[in-house]
Amino acid sequence: FFFFFKQKTAYEISACLVGSEMCIRDRSPLGEVFQTRLRMFPSLVNCCTIDWFTEWPEEALVGVGKGQLINYESELGIEGQLDSLVDMFKAIHKNVEKQSIKYQQELRRYNYVTPTSYLELLSTYKQVLGEKKKEMKRLISRLKNGLDKLKEANEAVEEMQITLTKMQPELEKAQIETDQMLSLIHI
Repeated sequence: FFFFFKQKTAYEISACLVGSEMCIRDRSPLGEVFQTRLRMFPSLVNCCTIDWFTEWPEEALVGVGKGQLINYESELGIEGQLDSLVDMFKAIHKNVEKQSIKYQQELRRYNYVTPTSYLELLSTYKQVLGEKKKEMKRLISRLKNGLDKLKEANEAVEEMQITLTKMQPELEKAQIETDQMLSLIHI
């Protein structure tokens, strides 16, 4: 079952129903026609998810990026790099938006890049960087532990060599006595 409805007014509303999934797009959530349509068809509200797909301006991307990362600056070890990181995330998001348009034109398939996508990018970055920092700390700890063990082993070997050189005359004397005793036993 497929239903497609498109209304040409100031508030362009597109609704697609495939099976039981519904997606509504609108440039503005306000408007009498939209409210009337929702009252006439309550299943548009009860049986669907409404997503407002609007682009964020670059200033908003920068502001949200800084707001999301500034509290984790010292925790993640990104002091002094915040501006360049936010610019990188902004460039990534804008590039994905451009590529999504190209993707839609070439393959006639939609890839929606929403503000939620940007927020997910930021949270994924924080999560992955935090995990990598923990992993690096664990690996550094293991390396230090291994180096400490090697140092202890070297010190123990040096002590054994000193002890062995001190006992060398006693060992030679014991070897001579052992050889004499063996020669007596063989006779």
